[in-house]
Amino acid sequence: EARKAYDALTEKQKELITPEEKKKLTDAEKMYDDVTGGKNQTAADAVKEKIEQIPSPVTSDEETRKKIEDAKKAYEALTTTQKDMLPEDSKKKLEEAEEEYKKQEEADRQDVEELKKKIEAIGEVNPGNVSGKKDQIEEARKAYDALTEKQKELITPEDKKKLTEAEKAYDDATGGKNQQTADAVKEKINQIPTPVTADWNTKKKIEEARKVYDGLTSMQKDMVPEDSRKKLENAEKEYRRQVSVEDESAVQNVINKINAIGTVVKTDQCGKKIKDTRAAYNRLTESQKKLFPKDILKKLTDAEARYAKLSEIPPQKQQEIDNIANKLGVSKKIAEQIQKEAEVLGVEPETLLVTDRQLTASKGEADIKGSTFSKLMLKAPKAKAKSVTLKWNKVKGADGYMVYGSLCKQKPKLIKTLKKNSSSFIYKKAQKGNAYRFTVRAYKKIGGKKVTISVSKTVHIHTTGSKYGNPKGVKVNKTKVTVKKGKTFRIKASNIKPKERLRKHRDLCYESSNEKVATVTKKGVIKGKKKGTCKIYVYAQNGVYKTITVKVR
Repeated sequence: EARKAYDALTEKQKELITPEEKKKLTDAEKMYDDVTGGKNQTAADAVKEKIEQIPSPVTSDEETRKKIEDAKKAYEALTTTQKDMLPEDSKKKLEEAEEEYKKQEEADRQDVEELKKKIEAIGEVNPGNVSGKKDQIEEARKAYDALTEKQKELITPEDKKKLTEAEKAYDDATGGKNQQTADAVKEKINQIPTPVTADWNTKKKIEEARKVYDGLTSMQKDMVPEDSRKKLENAEKEYRRQVSVEDESAVQNVINKINAIGTVVKTDQCGKKIKDTRAAYNRLTESQKKLFPKDILKKLTDAEARYAKLSEIPPQKQQEIDNIANKLGVSKKIAEQIQKEAEVLGVEPETLLVTDRQLTASKGEADIKGSTFSKLMLKAPKAKAKSVTLKWNKVKGADGYMVYGSLCKQKPKLIKTLKKNSSSFIYKKAQKGNAYRFTVRAYKKIGGKKVTISVSKTVHIHTTGSKYGNPKGVKVNKTKVTVKKGKTFRIKASNIKPKERLRKHRDLCYESSNEKVATVTKKGVIKGKKKGTCKIYVYAQNGVYKTITVKVR
């Protein structure tokens, strides 16, 4: 009854109600509303939420207009009790938004009127006055482009036509470059198939047309015929109706995998990449496969064919694999794996076939077949009465080293197996005044098998306590040699003898680091084979050596 009486008052009468009296009424209403479920407050809060959604600052776009109108409509639907429950700042925000929107609308109208004046000022454009119209046309277009979408809707078709016709007349009079650009885009749009089909070629043509159209200036866009613009928009919609974003993404993912294959080489990594890509393609649905570009699919099938051809094992290589399988007692699959690893590490077939049994069965002073000096460079630089120190170079790819030794002319035994970071060993079970022989084998575990990847030359050394000593080094007549291809040079070399007598187990030995560049005989005769540089190693029976650099001209 009190609220009804208050609402019946005139605005002048309401001003005679004190704020305290008004507060008593609103407080009573709120308390009653709370006790009975708070429906009035809920209604007021809903309107507050609508007001909060009005952007700040206010702009004159369609979305803002709709939010203001929705908030106003909801506010006016409230009862006076509900309106009093709405915070004062919310009411104020709604009023200010309405006022600001009206100002923006008026400003829009003014901007549009200014543009109309600029368009009218252009007047007729012809070859005789074209030079004086350039700035006016550009100024009008710039003003048009600066309008919002809502403002552009206020421009009449007639006024817009005046501007575009003036631009076209100016373009024709100055060579027609803008029209040519627009025509090129029109041609791109015309290349889109009709009707639109769900294939990758159509997708590309639509994307290309859209890209070039979006790259036009607004003036050039207006020079593209309306039916062409409509065709592009309709093609985009129709293609998307037929092809989902998910299908397109699945196809693109496989395309990326195919493009990532790159140059096909005979490696497990490349083979796995090709195999995984084929599996990804096979997982596509039938509709996705229909969408898939045929030229990209051909890249995959070509890569598969190329890899299959590379994977064919030549007869000579197959013979090597068979030898490995037989000599090392492994399956052909493991033998093929060993052969691949050997190729990567540059291990010679003879070295690969060296086994523990061969090393422990060897007699006499001869080196094991497949052994080299240049990789391990094994030497015994130091000997005492009951110990011998061995040193060697680490070998790339080795998982460990096996040291074999014995008294000279006896069968060697495996003395010690060392880890891959090892490069020395001290044999502490030697006897005073005796001659010993040592060999080091570098191995790599492949398929559970310890496979030889390098074997040293055998070194011979005497422990102290007898009349025999060991070479202190090697002396050569030259450390740098230049020879012509096909020509020779004889090395003059000798042991640097110890104070004791030197018991000869073998003569000085020679080895070339690259026999394609230069070879060396057992007598130390170097022969140039082809232009390049290599090293010749001259080593004594205990592994001490001298290096000669050979340049072949």
